[in-house]
Amino acid sequence: MPSKVRVELNTKGIGELLKSQEMAALVEDRAQAVAGRADGNYNVGTVHAQTRVIATVEAADSKTRRQNLKNNTLLKALGGV
Repeated sequence: MPSKVRVELNTKGIGELLKSQEMAALVEDRAQAVAGRADGNYNVGTVHAQTRVIATVEAADSKTRRQNLKNNTLLKALGGV
């Protein structure tokens, strides 16, 4: 007979984890990997939002921006297509 398992999350602890420097390093590493797989010149950055750390990958020049718009380069580098 299956037992009932009750999981109670520590929301304050999870919030601290999502805003931590370790999480910032992790998401920046992932963003660097995506930028490395994409063909072109991309800038990587991290932003400390209200609830978590966010990584961004943006085209650094107009040629790369046009290439990304035409070919979905970043989406393909993420593995989405």
